[in-house]
Amino acid sequence: MNNSTTFDLYYSPVEKHFCYHAIFGGYQIFILICNLIILIKGVSSVYLIKMPLLRINILILTIAFTIQSILQGAQSVLYVFSFIFHKDINIEICSGIRLFGNTVHGIVDFIPFSLAVIRYNIIFRKNKRMIVFWLSQILLVVIRLTRGIYPTVSNDSKYVPNGACGYVKAVNNDFMMALNIFSVSSEIVFPIVAFIINIIILKKVLKNFKKIEKENEKKEQKQLFWSMTIQILMPFFCHLPSIHLFILRLTGFKETVIHVIIVDTLNTIAYSSSVFFSIIIIDKLRNNFLNIPC
Repeated sequence: MNNSTTFDLYYSPVEKHFCYHAIFGGYQIFILICNLIILIKGVSSVYLIKMPLLRINILILTIAFTIQSILQGAQSVLYVFSFIFHKDINIEICSGIRLFGNTVHGIVDFIPFSLAVIRYNIIFRKNKRMIVFWLSQILLVVIRLTRGIYPTVSNDSKYVPNGACGYVKAVNNDFMMALNIFSVSSEIVFPIVAFIINIIILKKVLKNFKKIEKENEKKEQKQLFWSMTIQILMPFFCHLPSIHLFILRLTGFKETVIHVIIVDTLNTIAYSSSVFFSIIIIDKLRNNFLNIPC
């Protein structure tokens, strides 16, 4: 049904979707708690203050994952409480929350790439073309926001069945298809480019540590490399099944609850633990965060 068609804009939650939303909502709360703990420790860590670039990475990622978990978990919390207290869900509000949450999720996915470019420019003082970089970042954000906003304002939007909201607004035209293709492509390309930049940084930095007496510095740089690699690749690899499922949806594939739970579980592992693992791989931070001897 299109926007001009009038129908009941309220949806009564059903039991068959309640369990999924209880699980997904629990996942988002888990991600939220994990990242808040790391954020608090990161702000107060003496060692991280001495490693400003890594500190920026950790703080930005934990804040981004925290905001993402709140926005994505909101629809499930709304569903669970509506089911428990026998309340109807406003489809317009729920659809808006879902679309905005997915939009923020897409923006969060290219943060590691942005941080890798910034880190490269700060270390090697390549600041002349940063204006181009910042303009491209603004353009990327606008494109991702458009993907979330467009279905809510387009005259071509339709209400399609959805387990979270009953119905959500969706658009199936060439412009939306282009936005979806860009979305999928960016979620694959940007992490790979970020990883390549990370390798370039390591090789260039190690050239400055050729002397034997600088073995400790070499070790720290290698640990920093693996730390950044975890931040980049762990979310990427865990998110690949989600990307694959999204592509299948574009072809008309109807996923089952099992498919969605598997994808959500992998995403939860990535967004709750990638920053944590990137921290404990560095000796000084492992000792500081977990009180484990180096």
